[in-house]
Amino acid sequence: MVAPPPPLTATFWSSFWKNQIPHNARNVWWRLLINNLPSGLHLHSIIPDMVEPLCRVCGTSLETSQHLLFSCPKKLEVWQGALSKYVEERAWTADFICSLFFPDPDPVKPLYDIPIFILIGTILASVWRYHHAFVREDQAFEPRMVLAAVDLAITQIRAQLAEKKRQNEEREPPPPVDHPPVNNNFPT
Repeated sequence: MVAPPPPLTATFWSSFWKNQIPHNARNVWWRLLINNLPSGLHLHSIIPDMVEPLCRVCGTSLETSQHLLFSCPKKLEVWQGALSKYVEERAWTADFICSLFFPDPDPVKPLYDIPIFILIGTILASVWRYHHAFVREDQAFEPRMVLAAVDLAITQIRAQLAEKKRQNEEREPPPPVDHPPVNNNFPT
């Protein structure tokens, strides 16, 4: 079971809204933070006759918010695969992955030039999109397909960031040229 998150302070919320989190992940991330995701357990508490509390993907565990996004074996496989490819090596447990979404996570260093919030948000958006397709459209949740979607999104983001960097470098004025000092002491 994942430990309860630390308190969410005004400072945390301010930095959360300022961070470069992909738009298609921001709402899911926010709903995770306020514990309001449509997990099986949450929906079962509201409409018990319509939704079972068990995970709809693995069918063996209660589908809490954390299980829905990280702890389900197929979702954990996606997170472990993507993070091992794009972030410095470490043991990627469901608890550690979940901690990345809350204040003061252990620092992680991306291997490429992608800000960590963009990377985590991109993985989250892909997991959520494929989970939603599984629940709503009865499509299989296949970790390799989700990882392929993550790789494609990361490739596109890296290209966008490289282009933005190139454009910023073009806008910067050239560095000043060093000229020898001018002698203004004319003989009179």
